Amino acid sequence: MAKKKEKTFDPMPDDLLALQDEYISVDAEITRLEERKKQLQDRMLELMQTHDLKKAENERIRISYIAPSKRKNFDKTRFQEEHKDMYAQYLVDVETKAQIRVSIKTQE
Repeated sequence: MAKKKEKTFDPMPDDLLALQDEYISVDAEITRLEERKKQLQDRMLELMQTHDLKKAENERIRISYIAPSKRKNFDKTRFQEEHKDMYAQYLVDVETKAQIRVSIKTQE
């Protein structure tokens, strides 16, 4: 059986390395809080429907019920496939600012 090749990494600067544990911890906490927020919103929606409320408000919060509806969306992929030349005519260059992308690797 072939051994998996060990991946090597370039060393990180110490000041960047010092931030990794806190970043991973904060990211995990945000994920947990977002999941809890979604649970609370689902329960609030359920209660708004149960009590047939369109709006509930006090000095701390306002909750507005938005009924389901249909909307029109533009099918960019289909348009691009069917009208390649026309699609290209409407593409514009947009400047973006510098940013980072962080991927947290799961521990196995």
